[in-house]
Amino acid sequence: MLVFNETTSDNEYSMSKCDKNLTDAELEKLTNKKKEYLQDAIIDKNGAYSYLDDPLEYKKARKRLQNRESAVRSRQRKKNYQEELEDEIYDKNTLISELKADKYSLEVSNK
Repeated sequence: MLVFNETTSDNEYSMSKCDKNLTDAELEKLTNKKKEYLQDAIIDKNGAYSYLDDPLEYKKARKRLQNRESAVRSRQRKKNYQEELEDEIYDKNTLISELKADKYSLEVSNK
């Protein structure tokens, strides 16, 4: 008999989940992904989820977590792109100012 003690640590949370007993035969039937799920617990604003307690709710919570992380990455990419565009605008405006100054000095020297 194999006993899993599921623990997880999030930025704010550290929680020890209940111990679940699995026989070796039951454990061998599980895929690697499900074995990974057994060791992870998800804690979010809606509660704590364990794969052994309710696999469907665990998968929903995992998907919410992945979507939240994806949204954070997307917002960061958008922010970086916005900053790049603002830098380009600044550089172009600086170039325009320099060219206008050069044009004026050439006009003055030609008179």
